This record gives sequence, structure tokens and C-alpha cells, in this order.
Amino acid sequence: MAGGGRSICRRRRIGSAARGQPVYDGGVPIGRLFRTIYLIDYLTNPAFRAELQHVLNRGEAVHTVQRAIHIGKIPLQLARHHDSLSAVSSALALRTNAVMAWNTIHMQRAVDQIESMSGEAVQAADLRHIAPTHLEGINLRGTFDFPIARYAHRLLPSVANLNAKQRRLA
Repeated sequence: MAGGGRSICRRRRIGSAARGQPVYDGGVPIGRLFRTIYLIDYLTNPAFRAELQHVLNRGEAVHTVQRAIHIGKIPLQLARHHDSLSAVSSALALRTNAVMAWNTIHMQRAVDQIESMSGEAVQAADLRHIAPTHLEGINLRGTFDFPIARYAHRLLPSVANLNAKQRRLA
């Protein structure tokens, strides 16, 4: 696997058992160098620090959306097994992404409307201050009504074909 693979897999392979091997011994000082460069940038560069804080705030805003979507605790029987915990996590990530996609679509419509009314483009610096993580206008606890009958032929084509045959015979 030339140059590929996830970093966690590489760390497991190199792990503590690899101490004393040339690759490991060469990687330790490089890691220390990168950490030192990062700390110097963080402590001496206010723009870098502000950008890092901005990114961290965005990540925390996503966690806030996730906490709003899933209140309470994960049941113990789901938390015990890696597969079920992974499924719960994936479902929460999917719901969070759906909320943020919905927000993004509506935010883009608002930006387009502002641009068409003013005749000027919204500045990128202004767009940095908005994010699709707001929950106003989203019903997280109400009743949801999906028009499944309208899409039944796509969801279950075999049932839709059976229903069509039954209607022809009737």
C-alpha cells in the first residue's frame, strides 16, 4: 500500500513495538518538529490562532446540532457493541448532515435573493460568519408526514408492479 491508508492504521503498524526500527526512529523527530512548528504558529500568529478558533467553533456548532437531534443517552444494550454503537453514530451523522443540507439550501436561496435585490455579490468575508448549523425553523420533535405513496413505485418497484396488475384485473 504505497503511500495510502489511514493514519490510525499506520500508527497501529508502527506502534510501540516498532521502537528501535529506523522508520519509527526517523518519524519521532519529524513529529516533534511538526508539533514545534504548530506551537510557534499558534503562539506567534494571531491570524492562525483566529482561524483555528473559527474551525473549532464550527465543529462545536455541529456537535450542538447533534445534541439537539439526539437528546438523552444511548441505551446500554446499543452502547455495549461496537457495531450497534457505530450504527447509532452513523444515523446521527446522517440526520445532522440532512439538517445542515436543508439549512445550506435555504441559506443559498437567501443569499441569492439578497444579491438579486441589491445587485451586488455577497462578500466571501461576510459568508464566513454564517453556518448551516442553526436550528431555528426546524421541527425536531414534531410529527413528520412523508408522502410515501407518491414514491412507492421507486421504493418498492415489485409491489408497485403487483398493484398495477391488480388494478388492471379489477
